[in-house]
Amino acid sequence: MVVNTFQTMNPSLSPSISGPREAEDSLNLMLNESIAEFYRTYEPYLRMSVDYLIEKYIKDDATSSMRACVNLVHRILTRVKSPEDPLSMIKGIYLMVDEYDSYINKCLVPIDSVQWKPPRQDDTDSLLKGFWACVKSGLGYRKIAKCYMTGVLPQSFADNTSGFNVARYVSWEPELAGFCGLTEADVAAALALKSVCDSTAEAEKHLKIMRDHYNDFNFVPDGQGSLTYNTNTCLEYLQNLEIGKPMKDPLSFTNSEASEVSLRLLAASPVATQLLEDGLLSESEQATLEDVNGAFRLLIDDGNIDRILGLYARGMQEHDVGTHDFQKEEDHCSSLRFTLLGNIHPSLRKVVVETTITKPSGTPGRIDMLVSVPLRKQLLVLEWKSIQIDYIKIGSGTQSERANALAEIRDANEILDLKFRSDKFRTDQTIKKWVLDRPKVGKGCSPEQQLREYAQSPEIERWKKDGYTITPILLVVVGSRHVLLWNFDGDKLDSSPRLAA
Repeated sequence: MVVNTFQTMNPSLSPSISGPREAEDSLNLMLNESIAEFYRTYEPYLRMSVDYLIEKYIKDDATSSMRACVNLVHRILTRVKSPEDPLSMIKGIYLMVDEYDSYINKCLVPIDSVQWKPPRQDDTDSLLKGFWACVKSGLGYRKIAKCYMTGVLPQSFADNTSGFNVARYVSWEPELAGFCGLTEADVAAALALKSVCDSTAEAEKHLKIMRDHYNDFNFVPDGQGSLTYNTNTCLEYLQNLEIGKPMKDPLSFTNSEASEVSLRLLAASPVATQLLEDGLLSESEQATLEDVNGAFRLLIDDGNIDRILGLYARGMQEHDVGTHDFQKEEDHCSSLRFTLLGNIHPSLRKVVVETTITKPSGTPGRIDMLVSVPLRKQLLVLEWKSIQIDYIKIGSGTQSERANALAEIRDANEILDLKFRSDKFRTDQTIKKWVLDRPKVGKGCSPEQQLREYAQSPEIERWKKDGYTITPILLVVVGSRHVLLWNFDGDKLDSSPRLAA
């Protein structure tokens, strides 16, 4: 048996902090209350009444209280001689400090920084430094046998905890990686509960959603640790299932926002903002203004939209493939229109590029796009199609892993040879077969036939009469990772499909 004392430093347990003195008073009170709770919990083993212990050993300052507590435990344990004594196997105090940084951040990052610039306190006057110096001196057999700190970054030891310079950072050790989240076995066991899921099929469905969105956390350098699920997001998702209100969007959480204090700290630090920017951009290649300008110039001069669609494809590949992303052709169509075509470079506005979302005459339900350059008398007729990643036979694993495998393919014909995985009308049919023929089940037209009808519609004929050069293009968004382009040659698709790049 080991005597444990849990010293909880949590700003939510303290009154509002308005200055350094109030912060230190609040911390002092919190530490003293934790030591008093230790006496209440282990009163039978300390062999004195709790009232006497609190009156005798709780001092005005928590550092003195901690020192008195350690000395008391040491005296009691060293007096134990008989192996029959209940205290004979006691090793000492186990000190646990939970969520350490939450208090440190609240104290050191105030909203009004002006009033937090008093003369620096000497080390001997700092409660935090004095407390940790006391803990360090109290380490040892039958004193403080072990000390654990959670929720603390190594940077926090650089100043306010410098009196405790014997700590070892263990968060990245592989043996402890599982402490940082839930395993898939944990999640599967929760989903198997009748109060959460009614059937095995339902449990498997929700496990897939949770695996796609809440897994892949690795707390070991170089990615060598086991993957874990985010605990908070999993619990919120499971609780919603249990009350019969499953989350419509698995990425919408009530507790996902950063605190205002943290945001103010990050915004004030050039180093932090640069790190955040680098992290968000990852290793992605960012489009420059010159890239966009050049893409528009190619469209205006040659009627070539490939570069613009290539920029769109690059941005699309940086987007996570979620359950509600890019489900329909119009999602991509509108996204391209408003992010690129609607933001033409000022130097090119005099030429005018117009985009129209339209439907062929007499054919309800299809979403297509016309891109016109009036001064050049050019009209691009785009027939949009989209195939979601879940309908494509490629690789295995999570949705994200399959999307990554698709992104590695760089050849249009290899894309066209991929098969549909699970689709009401196209299962095991290749993308090329579907484009050129039609779905193997049902009476639907092929995309090639749809583009032909669109290009020959009365609406497009009117553009021809106005002297426009018409360029019909089939555009297939594949798994939100590639944009496949295929031009018409006469009344059918030519022999040169290509990927936008």
